[in-house]
Amino acid sequence: MRGEMEQGLAEPTAEFLTEACREALRAIRGKEAAKKRATVLLLASAAASGTAISKVFKDPRACSEGIWYTKWQYDPAVKAALELLKARALEWCDQETARTEAYALQERRKKIALYSLDALDGLCATAKNPEDRADHRTEASAMLLALADEELAARIVLLRKGATVSVEVEGLDALIEHELARVAATGEGGVAGAAAGDVGAGQFERGGTSGPD
Repeated sequence: MRGEMEQGLAEPTAEFLTEACREALRAIRGKEAAKKRATVLLLASAAASGTAISKVFKDPRACSEGIWYTKWQYDPAVKAALELLKARALEWCDQETARTEAYALQERRKKIALYSLDALDGLCATAKNPEDRADHRTEASAMLLALADEELAARIVLLRKGATVSVEVEGLDALIEHELARVAATGEGGVAGAAAGDVGAGQFERGGTSGPD
C-alpha cells in the first residue's frame, strides 16, 4: 500500500521523508488509508513551499476539501503525521537553501579564480598605457598594489589624502606622487597630464628610478 501511495507522488515530495515520517504515515490505517497518506504528504509539501492549501484539494490524489475539514483532519494518526511531515518539510527546505547558497558561493569563487588573471592583465595594461586617462592609470596602479600587498595599499590611501610616506620599492613612490600630482594639477584626463605622464610611466616600465617633476 505504501508503494502504491509513493509511486503516485512527485519525487521532490518524497525527498524529505525520513524513517520517522514513514512510520507516521504507516500509522495511518483503515479505510482510505492510502488517500489519507497522500493528502498528508501533499499538505506538508504545500506548507513548506508556500502553496495555497486550496490547490492541494484540487489534486486528484488528495481528498476533497470538505472531507478534510469535516473528518480527516481530526483523525489522531493523520494529525500526528501531518505535524511531523510539515516540520520535516520545512527543515528540508532550509537545508536545501543552505546547499544552494553553498553551491552559489563555490561557483562565485571558481569564476573569480578563473577570470582573476584576465582582470590583472587588464589593470596592468591600463596602468602602463601612456594613452589612457591619467586618473584611470592611477586607479589601476592603486588597485594592483591593493591586490599585491595590504601595507602598500594602505600607503596609497595616505598618498591620496596628501600625506606622503616612503615605499621601499625603487621608483614606486615617485611614480605615485607624480601621477597624483598630475591628476590634481590638470584635472581628470587632462591633455597636459597625459603628456606629462608618459615620462613617469616609461621610467617605471624600464625599472629606472623616477622622481617628481
